[in-house]
Amino acid sequence: MATKRKAPAASTPLVIKIRDIPPLPRKVQTDVGLPIGTKVRDEVTHFEGVITALAYHITDEWRALVATKSLQDGFMPAARWFSVQRLTPIG
Repeated sequence: MATKRKAPAASTPLVIKIRDIPPLPRKVQTDVGLPIGTKVRDEVTHFEGVITALAYHITDEWRALVATKSLQDGFMPAARWFSVQRLTPIG
């Protein structure tokens, strides 16, 4: 007589509860001082490019996506995220 096999236990999905996420500051500074399209240089790595996106992180910090203007060897322009405080506008 054949015995029935039990189905394998399903893995438990990752559940993040709202109470586990720290609250955002009550007042978020929206004026970063560097609008999208500004040419900037990172003071630490000397990476230069144009700001293509701005993001506010839960760590209470504004970050900017800086992309180079030209293709490099036919590939998409390089882009890196930097803290806005590290960026300096260039002429």
